[in-house]
Amino acid sequence: MARPAATSTTANGWPGRFLWPDTAFTRLLGLRLPIVQGPFGGGLSSAGLAAVVSAGGGLGSFGAHHLAPEAIGPRAADLCARTARPFALNLWISNRDSVRTACKWVQRFWPATSRAPRRVKLFSPDARYTALVRLLSGRRARGLRNRLLETLEPAAADALPYSAQSRLTGRIRAAALAQNRPDLLTIWGGQAAPLLRHHRAADLLAWLAADTEAQLARLGALSGRGWA
Repeated sequence: MARPAATSTTANGWPGRFLWPDTAFTRLLGLRLPIVQGPFGGGLSSAGLAAVVSAGGGLGSFGAHHLAPEAIGPRAADLCARTARPFALNLWISNRDSVRTACKWVQRFWPATSRAPRRVKLFSPDARYTALVRLLSGRRARGLRNRLLETLEPAAADALPYSAQSRLTGRIRAAALAQNRPDLLTIWGGQAAPLLRHHRAADLLAWLAADTEAQLARLGALSGRGWA
């Protein structure tokens, strides 16, 4: 099959239709890089992290769906004070939220972070063991296996819809953070978590940009060898 014709090429030799980093998305938002930081739900977002990503040229994001309406404005003002670059606030509106089984969940499991415990776990051998579950937030997501996940697993069928379930388990997370208990924390992590190498967001963002440039340059060179 013939390679699609291109009207222009980038500096790395790849067809103009695959422009990097100059895309419609970056032009629309005034970004240097087409990289979006995923917003963390359940109170795990950090204004500092979002600001670092935005300052690095990407779109920093803050998961604000757990905040009361009156708390969103001050959070946005805090982010504006940290960075002059664009950022995103992730909101959630649902008409399905229910509390009919909330009391049962709280009674089933209630433990009497500094996000450091999560970071330590993600860079530890434990990151190799994950599970795809709905019981921590109400949506299917992959997290590291620990005591929290294994204790709640038998009650998975009783999980509330998102984001009611996330707000409910958020009470457990808050207590676990206060007590520095990573075994009771929600620690999201994909199957590639063991491949983590960068401990700082700015370093990871710079590596993503540089590695993408390198890969596109390699593909551009290959395309110039008459690939069809």
